[in-house]
Formats: sequence, C-alpha cells, structure tokens
Amino acid sequence: RHGRHLLGTTVCWFVLDIAFYSQNLFQKDIYTAVEWLPRADTMNALQEMFKISRAQTLVALCGTIPGYWFTVFLIDVVGRFAIQLGGFFFMTAFMLGLAVPYHHWTTPGNHVGFVVMFSLT
Repeated sequence: RHGRHLLGTTVCWFVLDIAFYSQNLFQKDIYTAVEWLPRADTMNALQEMFKISRAQTLVALCGTIPGYWFTVFLIDVVGRFAIQLGGFFFMTAFMLGLAVPYHHWTTPGNHVGFVVMFSLT
C-alpha cells in the first residue's frame, strides 16, 4: 500500500547519503583547496588531525547544529514532509552552488563564501 512512498523516501535518502558522506570523507581535501587548512605535507599527523577536527567542529557549530534545532522547533509547525523536502531542496541547491563554480570558490578572496555555503549544506 505504501510502496511508492517507501521507494521515494529510500531513493531520496540513498542519494543524500552518497553526497553527504562523500562530502564528509573529502572534507580534508576541500578545506585544503580553499586554503582553510595547510597542505598535509606541512604538518605532522597530530597537527593535521587537530586542524581537521577544528574545521569540522566549526562547520558543525555554525551550520549543522542550528539546522537541527531549527527542525526540532519547527517540525510540528511546518510538517515533516515539508521540512524534509525543504532540507533536500536547499542541500541540493547549496551543493550545486559549490560544485558548478568550484574553480570560483578556490580562487583567493572567495574562500569565506565557500565555507559559509559549505556550512549551509
């Protein structure tokens, strides 16, 4: 009876997981490309781990945690379907906004905008 709903939900979450977890795996390279972290060969393993962890924590504090609390407070007001649909839509829009003009974001002077958009995903 709910096969189409289940299929639609699982496909959305599967595509999200591919994009989201790939993004998490390559954060080190992304932060290095926008010069938020120094190159790996300029640090030892502990320095690199600390700097990557610090960058990931800042992104979580500025983007992920406020987004979660927004959802907690507004889920019954906006509705679960609308929250999920809006989340997928804006995450897609911000990821496309990062991916399509990627060279633009890696040029000097545009790095802060990249980090802000990256946090919004």
